[in-house]
Amino acid sequence: MIMINDIPDCVQGSNFIFMDDTTVSECFQLCSPTNSQMQTTLTNIDQWASMNNMILNPKKCKEMRLYFGKITPTFPPLTLGNSVLETKETFKCLGLVIDNKLKWDNHVDELIKKASQRLHILRVLCRFGAGVDELKQIYISLVRSTLEYACVVWQGGLTEKNKLGIERIQKRALRIIYPSLSYEKSLSLLNLDTLETRRQKICTKFAGDIVKPDHKLHYHIPPISRHGYQTRNKNRVNFKLRTERKKSSPIVYSIRLLQA
Repeated sequence: MIMINDIPDCVQGSNFIFMDDTTVSECFQLCSPTNSQMQTTLTNIDQWASMNNMILNPKKCKEMRLYFGKITPTFPPLTLGNSVLETKETFKCLGLVIDNKLKWDNHVDELIKKASQRLHILRVLCRFGAGVDELKQIYISLVRSTLEYACVVWQGGLTEKNKLGIERIQKRALRIIYPSLSYEKSLSLLNLDTLETRRQKICTKFAGDIVKPDHKLHYHIPPISRHGYQTRNKNRVNFKLRTERKKSSPIVYSIRLLQA
């Protein structure tokens, strides 16, 4: 891990490093795509790897273009060494399935598939006589944790269909634990919230953390309105929201939930 700490020195644009995963991004005006420095950055990283006696695998390096207009613009292909990087519409990054329109349908489908497979563990344990407390703990540890992974990132962008699909997993799990009871009754007996309620609580807690000046993401928040007048916006964070996509972005959604 120490060997990759100096990668940011050769990157033009934003870069994110987690363990041995590195993501490079840039944002530019569509009217001037020639201003892109991404190819230069890739060339610098390739040279850095060579100097450190490492070889990058182009097959594991992908390009994703985020653009929300009706007509997708054309860009020159990015290359790493002599290989052209594959352009992807969806890509899994640190456990999140991200698509080029920042929709979460693919990610939710992946979550539901993974959690559904883990429900089999509950069925087997139930068949062998595991108690309610044990089944609840297994569900929370192995199934619910999967459904809530990084939910702050995608909660604001869920559709009603997405929410129902995720909630259905918990309904199936509770039906295994209490086969003859309704979903609401099972929630009450197990002292559990709906998954939608839990995700909102997690987002609210996240918002409560980032409004603190010493939080590393605090700089993303506009200044809080502070004045002597009694208005509804006093001591509140006010965002300029022009699109639904901005409203559903993680920080905006969580702060608005906190202030609701």
